[in-house]
Amino acid sequence: MRRTLAEARPDAFLPDLAGSLNNLSNRLSALGRREEAFEACNEAVGHYRTLAEARTDAFLPDLAISLNNLSSHLSALGQGQRA
Repeated sequence: MRRTLAEARPDAFLPDLAGSLNNLSNRLSALGRREEAFEACNEAVGHYRTLAEARTDAFLPDLAISLNNLSSHLSALGQGQRA
């Protein structure tokens, strides 16, 4: 549902989608679904990059958190050198 809303009105709903994807990645990781966790987090990072370009003060902290999570997911996949 958030994806549909973000596609229709990214200005209003893209932050919610990015946050949901970041949370989803953490839950997937806790379940041992590491590849899916990485994919969800990577998508969140992409959205937060877009948001931070437009409103740095508002979204740079969220981008930093998501990048940290992405690094953890890469390490869990045995790709620490990419982290």
